[in-house]
Amino acid sequence: MNKLIILLSLILVSSCNLKNDSNRSVHLASQEVKTDSIIKHTNIEHNKSEAEKIKQKDDSLVVDGSIGLIVLENYTTGKWIIKNEDNSMFESFDFEQEESQDYYNKLDSVTSHFDLFAYKPDYGLLIIKSNIDKDNYLIETRSYKTKLISKSNTNFKFYTWTEFLLSDQYVSISEHNLKFYDLPIDSSEFKIYEASNANELFAISATEIKTDWIKIKRESLVNDTIKPNDGWTRWCKDGKLIIDFWFLL
Repeated sequence: MNKLIILLSLILVSSCNLKNDSNRSVHLASQEVKTDSIIKHTNIEHNKSEAEKIKQKDDSLVVDGSIGLIVLENYTTGKWIIKNEDNSMFESFDFEQEESQDYYNKLDSVTSHFDLFAYKPDYGLLIIKSNIDKDNYLIETRSYKTKLISKSNTNFKFYTWTEFLLSDQYVSISEHNLKFYDLPIDSSEFKIYEASNANELFAISATEIKTDWIKIKRESLVNDTIKPNDGWTRWCKDGKLIIDFWFLL
């Protein structure tokens, strides 16, 4: 189903450079974005069909030291409790409290312990790299200490990297510095596509994954006469994420 977005705001999250640093922020109108990211406005029509994606789950892929991500999907109810490895309390946050400056200050305080994958709290955007054990999501602080979030928590949902890449949790993979190939090997033929410009915007989504390669679909968001492209590109290398994502705000 096509979805018409009337003033879509996109936030580009750089997987390598995102930091939760209150001294570095970008402003979108009166909304503050706690990230080093870029904000972009455009009018686009977004179409992302689940039926076109090859579903798979792979718990063996470890990227940036984690097997996946926890994504905040319920930010209106429940209490977020973070514990130490000895099961003592580390931090907590009540999502049911009334939104106010104190609300956001407290959430900033809780999240400041971690290098966040994506964060814009006034839009409910909070994603953290995570591992898992039998009972908990395992997240790491900036000082490399492991903290626990119970799997019974109703605010977050865990995605392996393959699940996240094949999901609708992001709008598009950034095309910046991407190279597209016929096959998932460096020696295959290099593909050249139409360049994005002010009048031609493209969305890129993963449709298949083979270890550190993804097959992508690249489609115009403003011109239905342009045939969608596909190809292969690396999404990680030597256990490090090397692609960036656009998120819808």
